Amino acid sequence: MKFKLTEKTYKKEKYEANPFIWKGHKLKPVVRMWYHTKLKYWDVSYDFRYGKGFVWTVTIKSEGMLNRKKAREFAKKYMRDASPLDIGKLSEFNKESILGHYKY
Repeated sequence: MKFKLTEKTYKKEKYEANPFIWKGHKLKPVVRMWYHTKLKYWDVSYDFRYGKGFVWTVTIKSEGMLNRKKAREFAKKYMRDASPLDIGKLSEFNKESILGHYKY
């Protein structure tokens, strides 16, 4: 998957790939980095967004309490290794939630 930078400030970056369909549901892969101002560290995550307007998120993997350089290394690795097959890494609960079997 190819990711594109969609948001960048001094405290956060967001990269998005084109959505894909899994079992009739549209999922959008997103890699995010964000800085915790008071705690003074960076977090990074790789998520699938879903739902109307992509309002729900399930995390595939994440790392926290990093410096910016290390967070960027993880973000690049997440984007390089990303695949629609990553849906298999989700728990059964998260898969069922995407399919709409659980209501919040």
